[in-house]
Amino acid sequence: MKFKQKKSDIIEDKHLRKKIAVLVIPVIVVVGFAVYAAASQNTTEPPQSFVTSRQNLATISRGIANLNQQLSAQITTIQNAKKAGDDAKALATINQAKQTNAQALQEAESFSSGLQEMSRSLSGFSSTTSQALAARAIATEISLTSEFINYSKLLDNFLTLLGGSVTNDNPTIENKIKASLDEINKKVDSINSLNQTFLQEIGTFDQSLQ
Repeated sequence: MKFKQKKSDIIEDKHLRKKIAVLVIPVIVVVGFAVYAAASQNTTEPPQSFVTSRQNLATISRGIANLNQQLSAQITTIQNAKKAGDDAKALATINQAKQTNAQALQEAESFSSGLQEMSRSLSGFSSTTSQALAARAIATEISLTSEFINYSKLLDNFLTLLGGSVTNDNPTIENKIKASLDEINKKVDSINSLNQTFLQEIGTFDQSLQ
């Protein structure tokens, strides 16, 4: 069904463009372990269980990154469909985006479980300094992953509201969309701050192994 773009639709499109930019940050955050797992060249070996956990987390994080890239593309498609007045395509893509986001959430929960497993391997460190540095980085990443999980849940709510706005001109929905985006942006600020801390901590840990 075609429809003319009203003022509320223009506002919504601006919010959606903001959302596309927001999506990029958690993708970078979650691959943090993967980057350092690949880059680290150790002269002092950590416990094998720690190394295995880190490799597993790297694999999961790459999967999350791929899902988030899909999600970003899907939201761009939603935006374009809404601009063109293609309600059917917008709604269909919103449903696809919700499924992609659900997969990313499931992977993030697996990532969280992997971090718990990595924590249990800390007792195998021979160096108390490296052990303490690893524990600190893991604790930060656990907090970060928890925030990412909450972010994914907020995103699901945003997509649900967005779907409702396609077929409903009620300005109340527009207000809810704005409030949802405000929540998401606050969550991203928290994730970004934790990410900076984590990158510093995991870098210091890797240096302690050399």
